[in-house]
Amino acid sequence: MAIIAGGNPAGSGGTAGIGTSLNYIGNHCFAYSGNITDAGTGGPNTTMLDFTTGSGYIKGKFQFEANNESTLIVDIVIELNGQRIYDSEFDSAPTRGMWLTPLKVIIPPDSRIIMKFGASQSMEAASQFTGRVYK
Repeated sequence: MAIIAGGNPAGSGGTAGIGTSLNYIGNHCFAYSGNITDAGTGGPNTTMLDFTTGSGYIKGKFQFEANNESTLIVDIVIELNGQRIYDSEFDSAPTRGMWLTPLKVIIPPDSRIIMKFGASQSMEAASQFTGRVYK
């Protein structure tokens, strides 16, 4: 299987940056949510990433980070084409640097990915997806 070289296989925006969409650089792709605040919705109601992949499959990983200095519960959900592939709830221990160990995935071509989180109290967090695209 060949690695996709150059161009933008999914046709998503030109300038790479922070947001919910997927960016392509050569045969690599990434999405960086930047800091997002959940107002204490109590469930995974705040969208961090929401993108549709291109014609190649992706071998990649998700990461989630948040500073937590209070007692709260965080729920993270990742959906692939409307199906939950990750659903986890964390409590406040340890009290600093709550994070998701990189979740490695294979994503089929033309797939929609949605990553959401929520917390029992107002909280700021960030997520990243990085991967390599294959044809």
